[in-house]
Amino acid sequence: MMKSFLLFNFKSVFKKQEPHTSIKDRSKGSNQNFQGIHPDAIEAIAYFKRGVQKAKIGDHHSAIAIFSKAIEINPNMAQAYFKRGLSCKYLGDYSNAIINFVETIDLDPNDPMAYYHCGVARLSAGESKEAILDFSNAIELKSKFKVAYYKRGIARFNTKDYLGAIRDFEKTIEIEPKSSMAYYNLGIIKKTVGNLSEAIENFDKAIDFNNYAYWAYHHRGIAKSILGDITGACLDWTKAGEMGSEISYQLIKRYCNWT
Repeated sequence: MMKSFLLFNFKSVFKKQEPHTSIKDRSKGSNQNFQGIHPDAIEAIAYFKRGVQKAKIGDHHSAIAIFSKAIEINPNMAQAYFKRGLSCKYLGDYSNAIINFVETIDLDPNDPMAYYHCGVARLSAGESKEAILDFSNAIELKSKFKVAYYKRGIARFNTKDYLGAIRDFEKTIEIEPKSSMAYYNLGIIKKTVGNLSEAIENFDKAIDFNNYAYWAYHHRGIAKSILGDITGACLDWTKAGEMGSEISYQLIKRYCNWT
């Protein structure tokens, strides 16, 4: 009836950056916390702090320019690349965000947040296969990195690695047992592979932990309709429609003979 989707809830002048295959291949050195030796280090830190303040108020264009000045003064300032990457990501400039996160990783290969945000940028840019490597590196550095498991699950779903995606969403739930979105995504995967009964169970859980999860009601209705439970499907679509799902109302008009 409709294409399934997972909840994601995220113009380059440079060449595409390749993902780091494993943190074990990276240098053990770290230039974290402004440790790069440079005669103008204090001035670079001052620019960095100004950039952080601009980013905090949402002025990411100015923040990028200021972070660039800090990097010009001190090219070894890992956190300036990282913050510039975040501002690029917030502006939807994923290619340059990736470049900055890769620079951060080159300077500080033990920063899980750099790998994570690089993965998010790659995922947003449609590079799911490469994003999986970044999320895996982040998890290797931070074993309980819930959101990295969650995002890697989305990336694996995009590459049709459904078993891997299921494992990642189950790990997300292990860390956060009440993750409505993880249960919803498990339901989508189970529905995609035709395991409708388990899909419904997962949508049930998503709704248990979020009564306003109209997307779970909507897709649970689809699973019920495929199993022949039209009455149950129509009730779910009605609930989703009441929460603002226009497409659910379309399904009601098409399949529900209600007056």
